[in-house]
Amino acid sequence: MSEVAEVFSRAKVVSFDFDGTLVDSYSYMKDVLELMLLHMGTPPNMLQMVSEKAFQRWLERERENAMNYAELASLLLDSARESGVQLPPPPPDFNELLLEARIRASQPYPCALQLLRALREGGKALVTVSGGDGIPGFKRKRLEASGLLRLFDKVVVVPEDAPSRIDALLAIAEEFEADVSEVVHVDDRREVAQQVAEAGFKAVLVKQGMYREGLAIPGVLEVDSLCSILDALGARKRL
Repeated sequence: MSEVAEVFSRAKVVSFDFDGTLVDSYSYMKDVLELMLLHMGTPPNMLQMVSEKAFQRWLERERENAMNYAELASLLLDSARESGVQLPPPPPDFNELLLEARIRASQPYPCALQLLRALREGGKALVTVSGGDGIPGFKRKRLEASGLLRLFDKVVVVPEDAPSRIDALLAIAEEFEADVSEVVHVDDRREVAQQVAEAGFKAVLVKQGMYREGLAIPGVLEVDSLCSILDALGARKRL
């Protein structure tokens, strides 16, 4: 039995991060920023310059896990100002359009749905523990729109529902009567996987989303993709 298969076979609860782990919500983010900039009145001939600056600001914050989408309008206004473009305050429907744009620009990664189904069929409790978007309710609406919500036994958005991911996983272990070693968390961020492993949970780091290369982390299992997990479980050929 492979190490991946062994980790999941011993799990009682499997937790997944959302953005970058189950869904690709990053590849088309520049398109989202351009749409929002046009909606705010950015001249088309200045769009590329402003959006590139805004994208770099967004990427820096997202890589540091510090992006608050409640502050996106300010990020766009600052990027425009630095490019010599003065934009008016964001229109009242800014957040509504942002939510729609992010939903349209996010797609489940290959094998996401199949993996969740296979784990459920294998008797695992499924939860999703992920960081919030900074706008209350956004993450749940996006999860619902992804078509994956119905497969989870529990949804936790940090910090809306719990102070931290570790607090959320501890509460989940207690709720599902599992030892911490029987809870597996799958994430695309190296720092999150390390925190999870240091707390005694099983951590799986998937090489997609905001994954960055680095030294091996004790207790963290790295996999190429969700399909790699599905193949290790021998489940792809059964679905």
